[in-house]
Amino acid sequence: MMKRWGLVTSQPALTATSSGQELLALREEVDRVHVAPEVHRYILSLVRSTRMLAERTANPATKRHLNFGASPRASLALFQSGRALAWLRGEDFVSPALLQELAPDILRHRLGLTYEAEAEEITTDKIIAQLLERTPVPASVKG
Repeated sequence: MMKRWGLVTSQPALTATSSGQELLALREEVDRVHVAPEVHRYILSLVRSTRMLAERTANPATKRHLNFGASPRASLALFQSGRALAWLRGEDFVSPALLQELAPDILRHRLGLTYEAEAEEITTDKIIAQLLERTPVPASVKG
């Protein structure tokens, strides 16, 4: 590796495995994966729930575990990755189960734990698992 990539004066030869046209065509296929309105609302509910957990409550006894929740970009990430993974798996629609599978990887770094949560060894994964458990899942959604 050092011999191949460590030279400063020359670049290794690269062989293209696909073209820009092919990549654009694949993106069009992913864009055709259906996302039902109920699934849109489910995505928004998940992301909004993270922000609600970060809000201060009137009751000082209520423990807050998040300094901040996920931004609207998290909704976009769930939406786009849901479509991409559905396409990779040969599905023509995004299911809530697929989003539940993706949620930890998408939301994990988008949540800011409080110091209290860290002291209690509460992780973002635990919070996401609770959100997935508590957020109502749309009834059988398909294409």
